[in-house]
Parts: sequence; C-alpha cells; structure tokens
Amino acid sequence: MKETLPLRFSVHFRGTLWNTVALPPQNLLFLELRDELKRRVAFSALRYDKGTFVWQDREIAEKWWIGLLTASGDTLLLQRFNPETPESRGLVAVNAGTGDELWTRDEFVVDRVDKGSVIGYSGSGRDRLILDLESGREVDKKTDTESFDDKISGPFRPFRYEAGTPYFDTVRKFLTTRFNHSPEGSVEYLEFEGKVVISYHIRMPNGLANHLLVLRESGAVLLHTRIAEALKGLGTDTFFVLAGCLFFVRNGDEFLSYQLS
Repeated sequence: MKETLPLRFSVHFRGTLWNTVALPPQNLLFLELRDELKRRVAFSALRYDKGTFVWQDREIAEKWWIGLLTASGDTLLLQRFNPETPESRGLVAVNAGTGDELWTRDEFVVDRVDKGSVIGYSGSGRDRLILDLESGREVDKKTDTESFDDKISGPFRPFRYEAGTPYFDTVRKFLTTRFNHSPEGSVEYLEFEGKVVISYHIRMPNGLANHLLVLRESGAVLLHTRIAEALKGLGTDTFFVLAGCLFFVRNGDEFLSYQLS
C-alpha cells in the first residue's frame, strides 16, 4: 500500500493569504487576508492543532495600510504603514483570543518584543520607548529576562535556491529525471525529520504552475500536488512547517495542514 501524508485539516477563506504569524503557546496561527479589488484587509485566528477558527474576518479602522507584525503572550500586534513611504506609522494591539482591539500607538517603530513589553522608537528624534504589551502604556523596566514564548519553536521556513546556483541545479536535475518537471526561477527546499519538502514552478501554456512535493529521504513520494496555476510570476514562502505539520495554500483559497512527524 502506497504511503501518504495524513491530512490534518483543510479550511477555506476569502481573500489572498498575504502573511501569517504564529503564537505557539496558544496553538494559534494568525492569517492576513487581502482583497486587492476592494482594498480591504481582514485578519483571522486559527487553532492549528484543530483546524478551527477562533475568530475570523476581523477588520480594523485602517482598511488597507496595515499588516501582521508579531504575537506574544495574549496580544497580537498589527503594524500600520505610511502609504507614501514603506515606513511604519504606528501599532494596533489586538487580543489574541478574541480579535478585539486593545490599544493603538501612532508614530511608533518596533525594535523587538520582550517579556510583556514592546521596545521601539517614537517621534522625529527616534526616542527609545518601552510599552506595556497588554495596555500600550509607557513603562520603565528591565527587558533582559527571557520569556517562555522564546523557548517554543516557531515555524520552520524553507531555503530558497535561485536558478544558476549549485543547489538549484541539483534539485532541477532530480525533478527532471524523476518527474519530467523542469523548474523555473527558483525552488524552495526544506529537510525536516527524515523528509524533504520542495516547492517549484514549471512553465505551462497558461503561465506558471506551482507544485509541492514531499518525499522521504529514501525517495518515496508522500505528497505531490499542484497548489497554484496560471501564475504570472513565482510564488514565495509557499509553505512552512510548524508543530511537526506542513502548512500551505492551494488554489488561493484553501489552507491545508498535513502531519509530517
């Protein structure tokens, strides 16, 4: 009997999945979903151990120039952007469990998030400030303690090998010999617990098609599926591994997870 990867869940969503942020202590994965025609961005929180949404399709007062930044403790941070420049123009903090807005801070650039604090800079003079993560109030305290969140592994993301490099040529030779697929541009590659995950693009009459391949190191194929087609350009960050599971989007609106270990 042919071995395959166990499917953990498949969920559908509206919009284009633009970015993700994980909060491993709570088994949460936050999704940034963009609708370019309506110029709207919405956020959702998914329990990645169950494949169920905790909250879904929440919009912020800023409808477009905002995106996921990071999450820690019970707080998700969103970063507001200046549409004229790529610089940040503020923060919006959201309750990770409910999606409710907690606080906002204008003209603030994050340096890092430490245990219960957001460290960054504000104002034209770039004054260093420390904000309380839950309330957004300015505080004055030491931030050199290690948080529990830092000890929990986040997502593993693939290496990207560009065309013309030895690693790309090795993968291309394998894919051409084994599957008669000649990848274009680049490949994404990750080894994880005796398995190899490869994302690559091949030229088709209607554009590029993105394929995802999972093998054992012995060469046995566990999963081989087309995850996008009719693309005008190469996709990037097409998959990641979290909590021993593979995550990826198929056909633009389906989010899937397979058990890797």
